[in-house]
Amino acid sequence: MQTMIDGLILAGGRSSRMGTDKSGLVLPDGMSLIARAYELLKVAVNGCVWVSRSWDYHNGNSYDLCDDEPYAGPLSGIERAMGVSQANYLAVLAVDLPFLPLNFYSWLLTKWQEPVDALMPRSHDHKQPLAGFWSLQLMPVLQSYRQEGGRNVQDFLASRRIGWVQVPDSWIVNINTPGDWESCLLRFRPEKGS
Repeated sequence: MQTMIDGLILAGGRSSRMGTDKSGLVLPDGMSLIARAYELLKVAVNGCVWVSRSWDYHNGNSYDLCDDEPYAGPLSGIERAMGVSQANYLAVLAVDLPFLPLNFYSWLLTKWQEPVDALMPRSHDHKQPLAGFWSLQLMPVLQSYRQEGGRNVQDFLASRRIGWVQVPDSWIVNINTPGDWESCLLRFRPEKGS
């Protein structure tokens, strides 16, 4: 039986520190952050790719999943996608991670070792739970955690079986402020063949 993988781009945050919707920011190669996120996911996803949006997002299409409550954080978007997915795993990607290589998800799949609930990258500096694979078997415990008011991704994952895969520090730098974006533009190098 084939393992089914759906994808989720997390683009539902307020972008308050950036001052504008991060998903529409355009990289020097002409690709927006949301388009690049889709390119990253499509190499490993054999099902649907959804976009997690803010509860009040109005310009959506059938692949946009709006949060059920205002600005409830990434776990809300992950729970929403798991609720509509029929796959075994959800490939999750925060829209503000522009330095992951385009083959990241296919590479990460080669690192899978059972039994884990999720497979995610870590660097020397920090862990990045919003760029990896989440098992849909987490859905019942995620729902319970959220119903009890839980919102913190790291806290939720603390008691789960996570496969952490070492990656370079530069891969999992996210963009939050105009200064971060300026630095990103200065160091961004399009991948050959992309």
